[in-house]
Amino acid sequence: MPHECIAYSDFTMLPWSALIDMHVVARIVPVVERWDSSSAWLKNYLNVSQSEIALLKDSLPYQFQIYDDPMNQRYPKELGSARLIHFGSLFGTSRLRLKRKVNRHIRRQVKERMIYSNQLLLDISRSISDSLGGPYYHGIHLRLGDGEFETSSKSNVHLVCWSLVTRLMGLPFDETREVEANAMRWNVSSEWPAPPPVIEPSENPNTVVSPNMSPLSPIDMTNLGFLSSDRSALCRQYQYPTSSNLTRLDFPVYIAADAPSSRTNPSLDLFLRTIPCIFFLSDFTPQLHMLEAVKNEDDGLPLKPFLLPFIDSMVAAMVNRVIGTPHSTFSRFTVDVMNRRYHGLPIIERERIVSSEAMDTQA
Repeated sequence: MPHECIAYSDFTMLPWSALIDMHVVARIVPVVERWDSSSAWLKNYLNVSQSEIALLKDSLPYQFQIYDDPMNQRYPKELGSARLIHFGSLFGTSRLRLKRKVNRHIRRQVKERMIYSNQLLLDISRSISDSLGGPYYHGIHLRLGDGEFETSSKSNVHLVCWSLVTRLMGLPFDETREVEANAMRWNVSSEWPAPPPVIEPSENPNTVVSPNMSPLSPIDMTNLGFLSSDRSALCRQYQYPTSSNLTRLDFPVYIAADAPSSRTNPSLDLFLRTIPCIFFLSDFTPQLHMLEAVKNEDDGLPLKPFLLPFIDSMVAAMVNRVIGTPHSTFSRFTVDVMNRRYHGLPIIERERIVSSEAMDTQA
């Protein structure tokens, strides 16, 4: 294989319209889908010369903050008369520090329409969600696989699991600590990690408890034919005694995680040893079979590995109650946008507090 082709299958390109309804977005703001990244394309298609382009190159996340009102003299940089503002990244809508009501309204409209609308992805996600009892299971969106999330995976798993058990399942703190100690074989009090703070809707953007939730219905634990017989038996066999307050932990939990081999991944031990009935995307092979034939018409690459994270987050977002990973924009999108829209609720918008290190350059 030629050297330049080694990473050929590591990425692919799709139009935004393959995932979201761009027709609706285009009615709010004009949109041109660009497939050619060259400056020649800008000249030929938009009639914009290089001297008329303001190029913003990000070297740090959130390095550029975009304001719609005159700013403090501390940040004197202006875009001048540039006809085109060329962003290196559009990562993070909270970098838009908007004060004008009309602009905030437009941003909100666009964000509300960013939910995935691809019919195949919706059909697969709903099929999996229905197999788990519709919205009546708990959802977790867990980032563990790279960067800061890999470094802080242990503390994040503890935080999210603790919040799941105490906040969503309603187990008292002292019983939760005891369950953790028994599950992880912490034999002496000195081995127990300090209880983390509970992720509350009022404190953290990554947990939402919908205000109009319906009462949770019991799941028929005998109707798990979509799982392997071993997994189905495990989900029933190791439930907590009915006489115990710990039956609260028997409720099904779906975890969307970027950890490989989730069911045997050591990073997820606390969940796997504590919660009797956990599900991952890998448990739903029959539903995912429809993705096998899906290929990118342009480069011929199979799209299944690229689409799985979307489906994973969609299944987690279809529940009534979902918890995300702190500081993850993907979790924030899953919780604040998708979960809310799936239940007919207004999205949650939050301003990000950016450190001074990342505020050196403003626009």
